[in-house]
Amino acid sequence: MQISASLQMGSDNTTPEPPPTPSSSSSGGANSHTHFPGSNITKSFYSNQEPQEAAPSTVKFDDQPEYGNHMEIEATDGFQSRNLDTTPTETSSFHISTFGRLHNPQVLVQDGLEWEQETFDLKPAWGIEPSTNAVADWIPTFKTWSEVSTIALLRTKTTIPVPNVIAHSSSRENEIGFEWMLIERVVDVYPLKEVWRSLPWAAKTQLIEDVASVLGQLFDVRADAIGRIYQLNTAACKNKKASQFVVSRIVSMPFFWGDHIQLGHIPRGPFTSSRDWLHARLQLLLHDCTVLLANPGSGEAEKEDSLRTQAMVHRLLKLLPAIFPAEQESFALHHDDLSHQNILLDRSGTLKAIVDWECTSTMPFFMCCQLPGFLRSRERLDKPEMEEYSDPENEDSLYQEHLKDHELTLLRKNFIEFMQAKYPAWAEEHHAAGVRAEFESAVSRCDGPFSLGEVEGWLDRVEGRHLQSSAKD
Repeated sequence: MQISASLQMGSDNTTPEPPPTPSSSSSGGANSHTHFPGSNITKSFYSNQEPQEAAPSTVKFDDQPEYGNHMEIEATDGFQSRNLDTTPTETSSFHISTFGRLHNPQVLVQDGLEWEQETFDLKPAWGIEPSTNAVADWIPTFKTWSEVSTIALLRTKTTIPVPNVIAHSSSRENEIGFEWMLIERVVDVYPLKEVWRSLPWAAKTQLIEDVASVLGQLFDVRADAIGRIYQLNTAACKNKKASQFVVSRIVSMPFFWGDHIQLGHIPRGPFTSSRDWLHARLQLLLHDCTVLLANPGSGEAEKEDSLRTQAMVHRLLKLLPAIFPAEQESFALHHDDLSHQNILLDRSGTLKAIVDWECTSTMPFFMCCQLPGFLRSRERLDKPEMEEYSDPENEDSLYQEHLKDHELTLLRKNFIEFMQAKYPAWAEEHHAAGVRAEFESAVSRCDGPFSLGEVEGWLDRVEGRHLQSSAKD
């Protein structure tokens, strides 16, 4: 059944307040733990120990104000079960409206957080001794708000196994004095990397299908812009007269790393095109180059690398309109880190939870339709022979590494075949990603000292092809 609902929002001069904060709080229930996403103070998402009994929590949320202007959202109900065997078809996709004017100050303060320069990158560090009165906020309000909202949407509209957020505050204006989340504890589970070697082949092939179903369902969450999901707790939403979920400003590492959070002149979204999103990221790279080159403390090697990066950014900006022409795009929900650490299984290999949704955004299809991180490896078609290796039973041995590469090579084939059968639109976008995915990878890597040569080589090849194409035209 299709549900059509409207969202009442303000005029261009009206901005909604941050989400409501709890008026009171206490420790969580028996199956919960606390997560402080703004501060990196996190108790584990998973545990092989039974949780301890604790006093129940009582949290009261006040209504938010309603807003003027009208947008519509279409959603499909019927996804309450957490059973992955019930795979929604592509016709079950639902759409999230775009909301362009969340409260967006020119400068956000990362209270208690400093950035230390290491050899090749910045490292976040405490500016003052951690305490309940001084917690480092990566990106105040928006990071917690959007993470909680994303989890709420997933639990409402998909069968993806996601731990429940019992209560939260995305503001420091509460009795505790910092942003917090109280999350359901997932018991007797382990990261995939800890159980991979012990899993039978049948469990690994089943896991591939389960993760493929997760990606297929994420691909069915559609939006008109690149950004983060936010839940608006207006009275109208609670009465189911309006949309709960909207897409607005992005929360991802390139936009808040180092001093980037303070650059109010660079857009934060929502971006209605891949070109605008990538252009903003390239502007951030140019800013970094300018700062490093102007710093008298920068070494000669650093300056040389920065000049190479600066030149590559200008080349990428010149290529951007050719690879991403002005055209209407659609976007889908994308988990950017489906790695061995964020896929939680029981000892039998059954998928129990997917975690780490803190930087999940709506993204272009070429980003959504890539292989999950844990499936990427060297190609190895031939199975390694144990007797040809020394100490093959050692988990860090070359044999175990080659065996895993071989298994992942076979499992990648299984994954693509499953997606072609169950989610053909995803598979089509995966095969068509091509140069667009390569361009985004170049943007991500053109400031890395060990990847400068690779990106320069890629630019040489792509520019050459475009020159040949222009000559033919």
